[in-house]
Amino acid sequence: MWRVHRLGEKPRRTWQDAVVRWLREREHKAGIKEEKSKLRWLDQFFGDKMLNEINRDLIDKAAAARRKEVSLSTVNRYLALVRAILRMARDEWEWIDKIPR
Repeated sequence: MWRVHRLGEKPRRTWQDAVVRWLREREHKAGIKEEKSKLRWLDQFFGDKMLNEINRDLIDKAAAARRKEVSLSTVNRYLALVRAILRMARDEWEWIDKIPR
């Protein structure tokens, strides 16, 4: 905590922290059930990761695994959800400085 206050470092947050906040802020939106389903599936790849540990390789690994089961357009919807959460963590919540390309 000292580093956060004295040095201005951002506290490390997990993917689960981001998912919980994302769902809490979007619980009134249509399609939340589908998002929860996608997030449950994504949990096997990102569930134990810190946000700053999520990189292009990990995202590509999740996409490749999902591509074995569903269409490319469905994979793109999963990836859009990951990007949206990471973008929110960067831009709105200021939890991370950058997101993978």
